[in-house]
Amino acid sequence: MTEIVNDHAIPGLFGIHTCNLKLGKQVRKVDDYFVQTLVDSMEKCTDESYSPYVVMVDVKKDDFNKNNVNGYKYTILGGQHNYTATKQLAEKYKDRQLFKSRQCKIYCSLNEEQSMWLANRHNDMQHLVHKLSTKKSLMDCNSSMNDTDMDTILHLAKQTETVAVKLDEIFENYGRGVLAGQRVTKKNLMAKPDIPVYLF
Repeated sequence: MTEIVNDHAIPGLFGIHTCNLKLGKQVRKVDDYFVQTLVDSMEKCTDESYSPYVVMVDVKKDDFNKNNVNGYKYTILGGQHNYTATKQLAEKYKDRQLFKSRQCKIYCSLNEEQSMWLANRHNDMQHLVHKLSTKKSLMDCNSSMNDTDMDTILHLAKQTETVAVKLDEIFENYGRGVLAGQRVTKKNLMAKPDIPVYLF
């Protein structure tokens, strides 16, 4: 997925008005308790910095105007808890400029697979800061069980060591483009290909 940065990212960070942001499909449900801790922290520590949001705009990279960043609407891929807390404070303190914009990393015209990859990467990084509780981890896993892909992945993960070794071999061969019957495209050559879950 390294092509996402090269082909879709707008270099730098940009201050986006919160009125131009909305939540998209999220990897995890909003943790109300964590949101409240952020609200309390933001009210008490007005000079505290936070991780930039990861956002997507439905515009081609070449057509994006960096001089008019607030002329677009953005979908949040990473930063849902901070956004939810900021939105609550913006409604409470309508005259406070502090809560009317946030720093964002912008990506242009992503497909669903790319946007979910970025969302997961953001969550992995934030996990180091905000460790999920056992309850939250269980609830996230449980909600994912309705996802056919996740169901398949969990099934593969429960196989014996012998099967795991064979799966690793299959993935390695697929990544090198030498799996029997595999079609290697020009796009595959730009980044190590991954086997789509539906093939299992």
